[in-house]
Amino acid sequence: MDEEQQPNEESTDSPRPRRRWAAFLASLVLPGLGHVYAGSLVRGVLAWAVCSGAVYAWFAVLTNQEAELSTVVKTAAGVAGVWLLVAVHAAWRAGVRRHGVPRRPPSKAAYWGFLTLVVVGTLAQGYWVYAGWVYVYEVKGEVALPGLSPGDWVIVNRSAYNGAPPEPGELAVFWLAKDRDGLYTTQQRPHATRVPVLMRVVGQPHDKVSVRRGVLYLNKLPVPTKPTGKTHLDAQNRELSIEEQTLGQRVVKVVIDPNISQRGMPASVLNQIQEMPRVIVDRDHFFLLGDNRHYTVDSRFWGLLHKDDLIGPVVRVIVSRDSETGSIRWGRTGQLVE
Repeated sequence: MDEEQQPNEESTDSPRPRRRWAAFLASLVLPGLGHVYAGSLVRGVLAWAVCSGAVYAWFAVLTNQEAELSTVVKTAAGVAGVWLLVAVHAAWRAGVRRHGVPRRPPSKAAYWGFLTLVVVGTLAQGYWVYAGWVYVYEVKGEVALPGLSPGDWVIVNRSAYNGAPPEPGELAVFWLAKDRDGLYTTQQRPHATRVPVLMRVVGQPHDKVSVRRGVLYLNKLPVPTKPTGKTHLDAQNRELSIEEQTLGQRVVKVVIDPNISQRGMPASVLNQIQEMPRVIVDRDHFFLLGDNRHYTVDSRFWGLLHKDDLIGPVVRVIVSRDSETGSIRWGRTGQLVE
């Protein structure tokens, strides 16, 4: 009698082994996808959540006004390490067998469920980050000389002013209304197009601000100012003097034109720059000035800014591009903003 045929452990119905390299690459492209490919939807969701948390940790450091560039770089390296570790774990899971049999491949429903969850979750998180945490602003003019130049892209912390007012001397981004004949506050032109603007917070509620003979006064006292002996050449080849001013706890650099009276500026405009009567800052309002003191249309012209128009303080330069040549200025990338 013929021997009974033994059943083949690796029958044609057994699942095909999962490829480790495919799981690894899938997780590099999208964290968690490699785990889903390896047969575990739950581990895929957890892997995506872990990597998302690591990215949020990096954003928290990036928007921290006290974090040095080295800390930002180290945190980014940590995020990359977590991402790589997740991909390695997915590759290992893809090679694990259950009772000697390769794991069954995920169903199409598992793939689509995971991708739907990731897409919806990423869009929701992205909207939350942009609407409530991070804002990116491009410096287009010379209002923030000498600290920021045209072509600097800066990151702004939207959440900083939630329940806390801006500090004196803080460089902030805010909304103004742009009309045909110039810039106004949004209360003055509520239906005009809103544009983001970058300037320095000088006066807080109840402060008294004035300018006499070009000297800035705050609460009846001249703001401490000293020359640095350095100059800055602007886009119009005007040699501007760099000075240091103390606003609150901050020492900031500003530029002035020592030859402003010889520039042919209309007398009314020159007088508004050099001689501003005392202004008492209203409740929930702020007085802002450009660091380029003689060539900025600021609160001396359009008045006080309401707190609801504040976006947030500038934290650091994330990338800088020369507006004329288009080349990247790597030396400015990542630097903190005073």
